[in-house]
Amino acid sequence: ETIKINTTITQLDLGMNWIGDDGVKSLAEALTTNQSVQVLDLGSGSIGDEGMKMLAQALKVNRTVVQLGLWKNSFEYEGVSFVAEALKFNQTVIKLDLSANDIGEEGAKALGEALMINQSLKQLDVTSGQIRFKGARLLAEALKVNKTVTELILYWNQVPASLRTEPHTKSRMQF
Repeated sequence: ETIKINTTITQLDLGMNWIGDDGVKSLAEALTTNQSVQVLDLGSGSIGDEGMKMLAQALKVNRTVVQLGLWKNSFEYEGVSFVAEALKFNQTVIKLDLSANDIGEEGAKALGEALMINQSLKQLDVTSGQIRFKGARLLAEALKVNKTVTELILYWNQVPASLRTEPHTKSRMQF
């Protein structure tokens, strides 16, 4: 309830607090009306696919969060798909950290589709996201259309060597 009406908190770090899906539900409700939180860290929060669904719904209407940390949670490609769908509507998030989650090929596909529409995101971190050749290729293809992403961080994924030399990816992707 406090976050709903608070107008002074600009950074909210709940990382490593294991808030889970129930905690995210309350936070998501607050984010639909909060007009001050710009940096939100929910890393290592034991957030699953259901929690991501609720958070994504809030991100569709929230216009203040610019940096979102969702590293090392419990969601898989379905949770990533919810966030990707929100990115199609949200034009304020500029930095998104999804590292150390099981993104996989399907999650990478959803993110690639979102990047073809989203024109605000500048940095996307999918380090150690279980992304393989096909998913990396889909993300690279999205960069042909998306001109705002300047950093796509893919460390510890199985990325094909050919992507390292393509003109539209070599300066924007980190392997």
